[in-house]
Amino acid sequence: MEDVKVESMTNGVAEAGTEKRSIWHKLFGTYPGDGEMQPKEGIAYSLCGFGQNLICTIIGSYLTVFMTDAIGYGALAVALLMLFARIYDALNDPIMGSIVDRTRTPWGKCRPYLKWMAIPVAVVTILCFLPWYPQSPGGFAAMSIMYIIWGMVYTVCDVPYWGLNSRMSNDTFRRGNLLTIARLLCTAGAGIVTIVVPQVTSGMTGTLQTNINAYQGIVSQIQFAVDSEGGEIIVDDLADVDKDGDKTEDFSLNFDANRDGTFANITANYGTLENFILKEFGKDSAVYNAYLEAKAVYEGKDSEGGELINNKPMSEWTANDLQKILDGTLSEKQNDLSYIYFVAAIICVAVGMPLFFVGFKFTKERTSELDNVKPPSLKHNLSLLFKNKPLMLIVISGILGAARMVFTYTGGLYFCKYVLDSVNFIGMHGEGLYTLVTIAIVPGGLIASLMVPYLTKKIGKKQSYIWTNIAGGVALLIAFIVGMAIDKGNYTSTATLVIALLAIVVSGIPSGLTNIVSYAMIGDTIEYLELKTGERAEGICFAMQTFINKIGMAIGAFIGVMGYYIAGVTANNPGALDASGKDVMWIMLMLVAALSFILSAVPIFFYKFNEKEQQEAVAEIKRRNEAKLVAEGADGSTVTVDETVDTTVTSDGTEEEEVTVTVTETPPDGEDKEE
Repeated sequence: MEDVKVESMTNGVAEAGTEKRSIWHKLFGTYPGDGEMQPKEGIAYSLCGFGQNLICTIIGSYLTVFMTDAIGYGALAVALLMLFARIYDALNDPIMGSIVDRTRTPWGKCRPYLKWMAIPVAVVTILCFLPWYPQSPGGFAAMSIMYIIWGMVYTVCDVPYWGLNSRMSNDTFRRGNLLTIARLLCTAGAGIVTIVVPQVTSGMTGTLQTNINAYQGIVSQIQFAVDSEGGEIIVDDLADVDKDGDKTEDFSLNFDANRDGTFANITANYGTLENFILKEFGKDSAVYNAYLEAKAVYEGKDSEGGELINNKPMSEWTANDLQKILDGTLSEKQNDLSYIYFVAAIICVAVGMPLFFVGFKFTKERTSELDNVKPPSLKHNLSLLFKNKPLMLIVISGILGAARMVFTYTGGLYFCKYVLDSVNFIGMHGEGLYTLVTIAIVPGGLIASLMVPYLTKKIGKKQSYIWTNIAGGVALLIAFIVGMAIDKGNYTSTATLVIALLAIVVSGIPSGLTNIVSYAMIGDTIEYLELKTGERAEGICFAMQTFINKIGMAIGAFIGVMGYYIAGVTANNPGALDASGKDVMWIMLMLVAALSFILSAVPIFFYKFNEKEQQEAVAEIKRRNEAKLVAEGADGSTVTVDETVDTTVTSDGTEEEEVTVTVTETPPDGEDKEE
């Protein structure tokens, strides 16, 4: 189509002028004055997605870390909460989709929810990050309830937001352009949060982490030396750890088996920590070197004006003093983290919430003749889902691919914080490297955004979806194998990190493309459903996309926190993580993600509704609707329309439905004429 402007409409026919389209019209694939979506609407819709993703990402990427590392709840409890709460939340999406389909307001079906839910989402988001939740079962229960409420409130705006694009335009290519730009801004919103927050937390707690690493270094070296000597240093239980009054019993010094008792009995049997180290390990040992490194940190703290334990120099420390300062520093970092995440949530809400109102005010829903039909029931809407076979394949693909981006959720942050803590790489280390992981995804996402219009026209959405996901999975699988082969139990070598980052860059392409194409494909399936059944059901169809997203968040967070739990991570204490724990986190980060990418492509091989069929469906639906809308003729004749559905079974055993529309004209004399 040439770059023209629609100047006027005469008898329903557009009269074209000669004005060239602006860059915004070209960007969104729109034309001035044609009654379809305009660039202002696309910009507002995309900005709303940007704001929405600021809020969604602070919850999706950092609430689990807030719970385990800032408040101190157990990893297993948090993992189970993330899994079951988010699955429950996902199951609410079809219900919300049905509510959207039944909504009738002057503003449309989807837009009003952006207005109504902006403030509730903002308030509950902040309440989730309150730094005053107690580290107790009651505190965990209160926070769990708040998180479940957040999921329900967020669903009420999320489902309508993603359903809105199909109400703004029914042209698959315009929708594709709109979703490309919207997803780009959504990715930008999520990216800002995942890039900035780790840098802030790492920078503001860096000194505390240095102290923790130094003090934990002594403990880790003692444990390593004990393990190397057969797992035992036997002393008398002078601290009476079991409180039985017998201090002559044997006690095995082993932090893994009895941390508190080991600290107490080193103190009771050896006096000072230095005396214990020199007597059991000697001056030339790694344990003594770790002690000297911690001593330098401790004395540096004193020179900077910090407090010493009871004004003791480190040479007078007991093991109990080491435990006291280590646990105290861990607690101090935990407290600081709680307030950092709280402020981060407030900032995300302050920026994101107003953009919900922008999305409401500057978008427009194009009404459908089906809007005048009696709203369907939830039961009926659910039955429609199973008649929409292409949609069901997309849903299955989304579930299988739920773990493909585990490194962008909590799993990646935990890996950087606990496995890469000692790594300095291009000016970043530890938790701050999560920023690099996030940045690595961006080039692939940008490439995908640029490739989508070309690929979808050249090879179609289906083939683009399949082969990019397989490529992403293969890239991550190669990185996993290389890491296990050359860096098992460590994963901190430059070669491992570079290959892993390159694999993440490649995986960003299918991730970005899938985010865009899946929405466009779901939009197409709405026309498929209307062609087959005469009903559109945008709300419940797009609820399946938010369902997929939330299942992905549920499984991604669950795998990340379970990896944390199985690996035996001690909150805010990377030095306590052993080689087998690092292996667990590497498998969680790379292998699980690789398999998920590949599995997500399998159902799409069976997806049959291509772009040509979608356009034919739109034309056929338009013809039927025009026939149905024929009212009293000028000669007084009456036109009635009957629609029948015939079901046939094909050779492969599947059912195909064919809709037949019969138009009957009854002239004034009463004699029917059938067309």
